[in-house]
Parts: sequence; structure tokens; C-alpha cells
Amino acid sequence: MDLVASLQWVHDNIANFGGDPGNVTIMGQSGGGAKVCDVISMPSAKGLVHKGVALSGNATSATDPASSMAIGAAILKTVKGDVRKLQQMPWEEYYELAHKVAAELGGGGMGGFSPVADGEVLPADGFFKDDVAKNVPLMLCTTSSEFALSKENVELENIDFAGAVAMVRDQFGQANAEDILKAYQAAFPAKKPIELVNLTVAQRKNVLATADAKYAQGAPVYLAWFDYNAPLFGGRIRAFHCSDISYWFKNTDLMVTHTGGGAEPRGVSDQMSAALLAFMRTGNPNCPEIPQWPAYTPEDAPTMIFDVKSEVKNAPDRAALELMSDFNPWRMARPAPAASK
Repeated sequence: MDLVASLQWVHDNIANFGGDPGNVTIMGQSGGGAKVCDVISMPSAKGLVHKGVALSGNATSATDPASSMAIGAAILKTVKGDVRKLQQMPWEEYYELAHKVAAELGGGGMGGFSPVADGEVLPADGFFKDDVAKNVPLMLCTTSSEFALSKENVELENIDFAGAVAMVRDQFGQANAEDILKAYQAAFPAKKPIELVNLTVAQRKNVLATADAKYAQGAPVYLAWFDYNAPLFGGRIRAFHCSDISYWFKNTDLMVTHTGGGAEPRGVSDQMSAALLAFMRTGNPNCPEIPQWPAYTPEDAPTMIFDVKSEVKNAPDRAALELMSDFNPWRMARPAPAASK
């Protein structure tokens, strides 16, 4: 059963389970978050999905077909056209080969391995430019420390501001690193230098571009940032990639390896899960458990920052992002760099 057939089945049968066929939400995280944007942009899925939730992953377009075909042809060339050799290859060996070839060709998102904009299943000219998802509200959330660079490198906890500047400049190619970090520091004065580095690396340029594109369609967009640092590993765990999932689903006491368990993370989860349920029911996440959460506008960029005491801040990282040159942190192949002395 393909994706659209599955959605159609849900639409046709959800009433049998007490659900509303006119109120279906899809939710995904990381690559799944990007696929939420893919699915709500598919003409064949129109009317089958009514709300989307994308966590730490988003998309405004799919992969160029020519690029995808070039990568496939280059991989096939390495085995002289014998596809059976690829089929028989251990997955680890194929994975290394495929990504090596894609890197040599300058592959795009996910190293060039992602849904393709064929112009039929997925739009060829980008997402959110037609009326397919016009009436689909979208919630977008990222975490403040997607890579949590000091989680496994305790030395980075003691990095000073000058060391943070050197790290952002040298490791992540940001020539005006000092200005970028000062802009983040102005917005978040309580954060340590390594936390400012985390904010820089987990930059939200793509998610804001997605919010802007979806906003132009007319359906409301709600923007969130998960910023809770669980009391684990000496406070180094922070809001890393995937860490927010158990909070959305009220599973913090089951995911003690990520949350530590107990009352404090449960309180954060109570806010987030209530907002998620409200959004799934109505397309609006506002509920008694959280402060007023305005819908996104490009002018104000209101962002719900989920923490022990959640709050809304307007465009908290705009000044920093305007100073930042483009880079894709998800293509980092190196381990976390050592602290500068």
C-alpha cells in the first residue's frame, strides 16, 4: 500500500475507530518533519491531511530530478553498470559508497538522497505555491541545541567567549563569528558560550523560510523552539536533536535516558502535550497550560520557547541569522571539535 492509499484508508476508516475523517494530522521528526511538508504538498494527498506537525525537519522543495539521476548514474558507474553488485553489497559498504559519490557531485539535502520533485507527485517549482495545502495549518518546532556539541565533550563546557568565536569561525566558516555570537547573547544573556555555539549551529534559517512560504498560503503557522535542558550529564545534555519527542507525547517518565524523569520534565511535557492536542483538534495550539501563542507572521516571527516556564519571543534570533552566511550543519562529517585553549 503506497502513502496516498494509506492516507485514503485512514480517511475512509477512521470513523470506525471514533475519529473524524475531516480531522487528520500527520506528524514527523527530522527527516520525518521534512516529509510532513512533502506530503501536505502532494496534489494526490489533498483533502486527506488537515494539519501538519514538523519537528526539527522541514522543506520548501524536493530534490532536483537531474541531480538525483546524476548521483544514481555515478553510483552505478562504480560497479560498471552491474546493479546486482550493489544489491549484494553489505549495507554499510553501499552507504559509504553512495554518500562518497554524492559528496563528490555536490549532492543537496540529505546528501542528495531525498524525495524528488518530479512535477507530478511532488511540485517541480517548490512547495506551498498552489492551493494543495492552503487550508492545512502547520506547526514547526526545532530544538535549541540540535547537535549538543558538549554532550560527549566535557571540555567544551568550559570554553570562553573567545574560544566560542574561534570555534564558530574556524569550524563552521562564519567570518563574523563574534558579531553572530554577540547577537545571540543579546537575545539570550543567560546562556553560556557553548550554548551560544549550539544556537549558531542549530540555526533556524530553513525553518523560517518554510514558515514564510507556508504563511503566504493563508493557513496559520505556529513556530516553536524546544529549549529545556534536562538534569543529566552535568547539565550537558541540553535540547538535542530528537529530545523533544517524549515531551510532546507525555512520555518523559518512560524516557529517563533523555529526560531524567520526575516532576520538572513532566511539567514541561504537560505544556507541550496539551498544546499539541489542542492543535490536532482545532489547528490552534492555544490552551490553558501555555502562555498565549500567536500565529506566525514574517514581521514578528513569534516563537513559543518551551522550557520549565515557557514564553513567547518575537524573532529572538533574527539579528544573528541576518549576520550568518549559509551553511548546512547537517552535512558535518566531523566529530565535535575540541575546545580552543
